[in-house]
Amino acid sequence: MFGLVFVISPFDSVWPHSLAFLQYVAVRFLVVWANIYEQVAPPKSSIRFLWVYGFVSLAFPALVIINYLAYEAPPLGGDPASPLVPYQLSMIFDYTWFACLALTTIFMPRAEGLRIGSSIMEEAAA
Repeated sequence: MFGLVFVISPFDSVWPHSLAFLQYVAVRFLVVWANIYEQVAPPKSSIRFLWVYGFVSLAFPALVIINYLAYEAPPLGGDPASPLVPYQLSMIFDYTWFACLALTTIFMPRAEGLRIGSSIMEEAAA
């Protein structure tokens, strides 16, 4: 579904465009969580990173959706041009999420290597 980010312009429809990206945020967190969870004894640094990354991956989409909903139906007759959540807070979570992308490889525990065997079998002519 992430590919829709490039197909649906935010100028055409902001909801499908943004939801395609926000589902990527959630799914990517689940993938990182699964990789750390399947380790027998993951390092404490990986667990700490997972908590931070999980919080940011949950809070960032929530802030985006809250501001979109507040824009469409201003709370208590407020100004739709001013977001309910300050843009600075949303920006901090946005940049922190992108920083977590870069840090994921550092905090991901070492996985067991893949072993692939191959052989060529020849049948003897009878």
